[in-house]
Amino acid sequence: MGRFLKKLVVFFLLVILACVGLELLLLTRPNVYSYKREFLERHLEDITVLLMGNSHIEEALVPELLGDSVFNFAISGKEWSCDVELAQRYLPKMNRLRIVVLPFSYEYFEFGRTRDGVSTLQAGKRANTFRCMQTKYLGIRQYGWRYWSEILNSDENYMKRLFSCQSTSDFCDSLGFVKLGVQGRSSYWQWQRLPEIVDPNMPRDEKAFEEFVRGHDTIAQLCREQGARLILVSAPVYQTYQYRISDVVLQEMKLVADSLNKLYHNVEYYNFFFAEGFDDEDFYDSGHLTETGAIKFSKMLSDTISLHFSFGNPEKSLYLCTDF
Repeated sequence: MGRFLKKLVVFFLLVILACVGLELLLLTRPNVYSYKREFLERHLEDITVLLMGNSHIEEALVPELLGDSVFNFAISGKEWSCDVELAQRYLPKMNRLRIVVLPFSYEYFEFGRTRDGVSTLQAGKRANTFRCMQTKYLGIRQYGWRYWSEILNSDENYMKRLFSCQSTSDFCDSLGFVKLGVQGRSSYWQWQRLPEIVDPNMPRDEKAFEEFVRGHDTIAQLCREQGARLILVSAPVYQTYQYRISDVVLQEMKLVADSLNKLYHNVEYYNFFFAEGFDDEDFYDSGHLTETGAIKFSKMLSDTISLHFSFGNPEKSLYLCTDF
């Protein structure tokens, strides 16, 4: 019995050593998180337009089409609260910064009022995967100081890079844009990534709502201190997504943007949910654009925000809460 226990202990020690080795090896392999962090930290004094947020920006805006010195720092699955932490870390160091673009995603405004959607288990696995990668490679600390094992939290198959010859260019281009093509989408793409249905009769989670407003208040203040405009954007979505959009939520989005502008005149909000000129080839799923759609949207946003005065002149700064 004693010999068996010794062998069992040795076996578990070998497994633990192997896991530690894999975790260390994964740290050396290319990934979009570490690339974007390293690029941003190398070019803090160069960037004039910073795109932040989640996949609704990462896969929707092409930096080259928005001007010079633009970087797409958005990453799929990144929670808005992470952007608050990252803004506090980086914006005060960006002396040439003139515009920050943030997504005003529909999902941000659910606030506990949904009654269908992804299973709790599946949603939890994806959330833990994103938190793992954000903690390890972006240095996010809001989830505490626990260690997030990439082996145990790899629902999005990030670990496959351990066994591939992929480079960072396989994840995003040099300025952080992620290209999606129709050739890679599902046959039922119209029904993928639909938002959960918001029941306006359900009570809103007021604590979560207030935290959201405070977080965006923080970013708006940081932008103002840098003399930068804060552009809040709701990217175009497909018809099946549009049908699920609640008028109550739309009104809340507008009210939050309005309240931010009353305090910080550098805040502007543009709602492109129902923008015209997009067809089936422009969508990868119900809520994300393909490369062709991103090109259209980037030009549309560039034309829109370039029409208005920068925050450099307070007498000419404009507030816009516009639907397209």
